[in-house]
Amino acid sequence: MVTTAGMHLQKSPRLGDIMAPEDNSFGVMRLLMASLVLISHSYMYTFGTTLAEPLTTWTGHSLGEHAVQGFFILSGILVAQSFERSRSLFDFAAARVLRIFPGLIVCVLLTALLLGPLVSQLAPEQYFSSPVLFAYIAKTLSLSTGSAPLPGVFTDVPMAGSVNSSLWTLKYEVLCYVGLALAGTAGLFAAKYRGVVTIALAAFLVVIFAGDPEPIENYTFTDNVR
Repeated sequence: MVTTAGMHLQKSPRLGDIMAPEDNSFGVMRLLMASLVLISHSYMYTFGTTLAEPLTTWTGHSLGEHAVQGFFILSGILVAQSFERSRSLFDFAAARVLRIFPGLIVCVLLTALLLGPLVSQLAPEQYFSSPVLFAYIAKTLSLSTGSAPLPGVFTDVPMAGSVNSSLWTLKYEVLCYVGLALAGTAGLFAAKYRGVVTIALAAFLVVIFAGDPEPIENYTFTDNVR
């Protein structure tokens, strides 16, 4: 006879058991993380520095940074599932492109061509003839930056010239997609390697997070990749 305790041990849940949307609250958690980023940014845009947020003083990282890290953890789980379900590397890449660029294109074009001229200090003809406008569209859609300015927009606020700054994480998200695809293609997701890979990744994380964090204003590309 199998005892209740024995049945409980046999049915210990695994992450894979709750990956269906109806079996988890990942969507709610991601919405919460995004909301925390908005709260964090309210300090930055009001006072012109991330150091204005209390959590930065207490932990060395802002509430927004903690939220982004949590968001990336959940996204990593979902994207890994996407990789395992993809029939080929091309299918995975196509799914990632469709995940990023349709929404980004709509956001950038609405911001640059509709909202920008409405709030710009420049006259419409000056705004639409400015090379800064086309630079914003090109730089943001190419993921080269998430903080390109728009002509005459937000020039008299504490974070002057900052437009859609949250988009800065997209290039790092894409780098994570590439890293995931390389690891999966190399066979590192295979069950026989998971123990070794997990230990190696844990050791790597301990090393790169051993030191005290720099203020975000001093972050380099490498710091953000970390």
